Amino acid sequence: MWTVDSGATDHLARTRVGFVEFRRIPAGSRSMKMGNDSIVNVLGIGIYKLEMRGGRTLLLHDVLYAPEI
Repeated sequence: MWTVDSGATDHLARTRVGFVEFRRIPAGSRSMKMGNDSIVNVLGIGIYKLEMRGGRTLLLHDVLYAPEI
């Protein structure tokens, strides 16, 4: 499930399932501050394939992988 936030600075995913391109980033090199002030580590970045209703596909670039969200 995806939640769309048109005001978001970055796209985040908590699972690697939809990534069609993925590269790990060094542990501790990037983190994100959540709305509840918690900090989550980003473990990778890539292109995420989002399957939409009606058979359409959306490719999101520079999606951050943060399994703690």
